[in-house]
Amino acid sequence: MIRKIYLYDKMPTNLEENGIPIIDWKDLPEITRSLNNSFSFYGNYLLNGNNVKKIKKEKYLKAYTENGTYQYFRIKSVKKNLSGISITALHIGYEANRNFIQNAYVANGNGKQIMNALKSNLVLNQPFRYESDVASYHQFSAKQVNPIDAIIGSNNGNQNLTGVCDAELDMDNYTLTLKERIGDDNGFRIDFGKNLASIEETVDDSAVVNRLFLVGGVPDDTDYNVEQDPVTFGYLSVSGVTEENVQIAKRENSECKTVEDLKKWGQTLFDNDRIHEPKVTHEVDMVVLENTLEYQNIYQKVARLKFGDTAYISLKNLDIQVQERMIEYTWYPTLAKYKSVVLGNDLEMYTSSIETQVNSVNKKIETKSDELINAVNNASQWITGNKGGYVLLDPKDAPRRILIMDKPNAADAKKVWQWNVDGLGYSSTGINGKYGLAMTRDGAIV
Repeated sequence: MIRKIYLYDKMPTNLEENGIPIIDWKDLPEITRSLNNSFSFYGNYLLNGNNVKKIKKEKYLKAYTENGTYQYFRIKSVKKNLSGISITALHIGYEANRNFIQNAYVANGNGKQIMNALKSNLVLNQPFRYESDVASYHQFSAKQVNPIDAIIGSNNGNQNLTGVCDAELDMDNYTLTLKERIGDDNGFRIDFGKNLASIEETVDDSAVVNRLFLVGGVPDDTDYNVEQDPVTFGYLSVSGVTEENVQIAKRENSECKTVEDLKKWGQTLFDNDRIHEPKVTHEVDMVVLENTLEYQNIYQKVARLKFGDTAYISLKNLDIQVQERMIEYTWYPTLAKYKSVVLGNDLEMYTSSIETQVNSVNKKIETKSDELINAVNNASQWITGNKGGYVLLDPKDAPRRILIMDKPNAADAKKVWQWNVDGLGYSSTGINGKYGLAMTRDGAIV
């Protein structure tokens, strides 16, 4: 069944409405989408096509996509070539980027609350809905930036929202949804074989870690007058590790105060972050695969995947199976078939998230100009001693650090300044941090 592509002079009020059918294509039109990046349409229309004079920049197209829905695209360029006119269009969701956010700030909110804050601080009224299913809480700031840039772009030099929340942006016409993940894990298992020319396999095992030496924080019941070491555990391994294939690395999390908590956290690095698996991509030429009788079964399996779905892939030259997701595709909307897909597990290339060994969320601290005077007055009272404070030399006899606290007992203190030979920092959550405001001896200011 051939799926039609429709042309509109302007966006219809009813998205189910069909526009002018555009059928005189010189080549098969294509839709390309990649995770947290692009969602675009490309087509080459005949010079003598019936509707060639109607196809113009800034008009709209509607085309059938891989998830069974029709999506709208706005034409951004129309260029004449020897045999036709090439048309490039962007998904209608990018029209939200014509708007502007002067300042939106959420101190601690879930995905829905942050998306609501972005929408409520827009300059223009647009029909876009800002949704989210992200349940975790985060701090986020978007200042003097367009909304799509704030969510998946450069965010005016700050970390974008998908990076802060470790999330993904889904576009469904006028609905923009920040999701914990796009797609599903239905247990698809695919063995591409060892000599399949239509599959390009790339494996990077340079960053694989399969055995961990774990370092946590100082236990809560510590006597801070005596220098104490943090809890440690060595070693946590995945199954099948031998002296021939072992790769050991250290990971730290100061929030883990017991060995049991440290081991549980370390296991999540294997179970969720998959640090023991190589970074893999499979670029699949679906056209070649479909027309090769020997691999019809593989074609049917891959063709059932939707954008973001998980597949379990056996690697050609390694006796292991890895989890990969569909992170990119090129789709023929008129045929309702994939031209090509990219499966991979290196999502950092697409999410623009900033990962650290301790925490995948890198929170931003913002000082509001309208609070500056109050902040200066408040700081003056603290520094001059009007609001109290307790000083502790740790350890007492040969101190290696100075602690200035809101409580006389270090174990009870929440607001803490710590100063040692390596730097100066402030924590609002106790002696073990986190020290979100800091100046270190190498010249770095957090």
